[in-house]
Amino acid sequence: MLNRLRSYIPSNDLWSKTISFSIILLFIFTADAILSYWVPVYLENVYKNTLKVGYIISVSSVIGLLSDLIFPQILKGITVKKLVLFSAVTSLFFSSSLFATTWTPVILVFLFAMGVWGVYFELIKFAEQQFVSDTVPLRFHSSGWGVIVVFRSISYFIGPIIAGSLMENIRYPVIIALFLEILAIILIHYFRSAHERPLKFEIKKVNLMSEFEHWGVLVKHVWPIVLLSTLMGFIDAAFWTLGPIVSEKSSMGGHLLGGALVSVYMLPSIFMGLIVSKLKIFKGKKRLAISLFLLAGIFLSLLTSVSNYQLQLLLVFIMSVLLSSAYPLSDAVYSDIVSRMGRERQHLIGLSSSTFSLAYIFAPTLAGFGANYFSEIKTLGIIGYFCVFFGFFLLFFTPNKLKVPQKTIQKWK
Repeated sequence: MLNRLRSYIPSNDLWSKTISFSIILLFIFTADAILSYWVPVYLENVYKNTLKVGYIISVSSVIGLLSDLIFPQILKGITVKKLVLFSAVTSLFFSSSLFATTWTPVILVFLFAMGVWGVYFELIKFAEQQFVSDTVPLRFHSSGWGVIVVFRSISYFIGPIIAGSLMENIRYPVIIALFLEILAIILIHYFRSAHERPLKFEIKKVNLMSEFEHWGVLVKHVWPIVLLSTLMGFIDAAFWTLGPIVSEKSSMGGHLLGGALVSVYMLPSIFMGLIVSKLKIFKGKKRLAISLFLLAGIFLSLLTSVSNYQLQLLLVFIMSVLLSSAYPLSDAVYSDIVSRMGRERQHLIGLSSSTFSLAYIFAPTLAGFGANYFSEIKTLGIIGYFCVFFGFFLLFFTPNKLKVPQKTIQKWK
């Protein structure tokens, strides 16, 4: 099987590395997608309170944000392979902790699992950014991210389907996730020679205030892409918090395509990532990503006025087509800047990862709060209105070029 898998990898060294890296991510992210669907549904069944579910899920992102502050200062001389391996092993702890809660749903175990979730997800995001910045030439950054996004999106499309089909036995989804994580570790070993390039990080001790200062300097210059990625992360966090609950309720209500909301949300990113990679977009990535985000917000806001479930699915699909096109462009902008930062690049990688952590800290809680007062679908629509506002703001105030203060950065120690 592994020999057959390798035969599908292009002979070109760049794409061989990109595809092998993406295949490893496919297994890790599929396991994560299964559990991302399973966790809010299981917590809702245990606590019967969407706001409390949001609080618990937000813990993962609080730990993730702390990881974004600490990782740039302790990841020294580590290969991309080892980063992915650490992530896969940590994800095993996450899945094992969740498996334990299926016998005794203890709140402390849930919180521990959420913390582990935050750590391993940040590790994989560091590995992604470092891989693209080090391995993929600048002119191919959007293409490289397009390929990675395709594999990631396949995972998050099939994950909810797998989880939803196994929910009759609450332990089956977690068992499948554990199996996939073990397969990922095997593949990391199999493809080890392609990802041995070391990360030359030179900071030797942890100083959180120093890292905050570095982020403050960077945010002043790259704030538009930081705000954009935070907002896109907010939409994603809201969908993964409320989407599984909507899917399960609709499925039990007998709606056509009742359990399909999360899969419909993820489906476009499979082919849109491929399209973006084929287009090889080199210039104008920022404004194109912002414009797509603005249009996505408009379609998302229409959910507040539509009650037909099939029409809601159509709006989510169109919104996701637009958002899925913006994701690789946004990631490519980060990679362009990371490539210009030399040995201090890890600080921007940490900052870019922190945007999703921030989104996942606040979005689950706010989405849960909204769902307690409105319906889950209307809450998603309200988020769309905020996205429209910020989309116009970014469109008018984003500078043509994001420049980093090279002289200041060179003085960092």
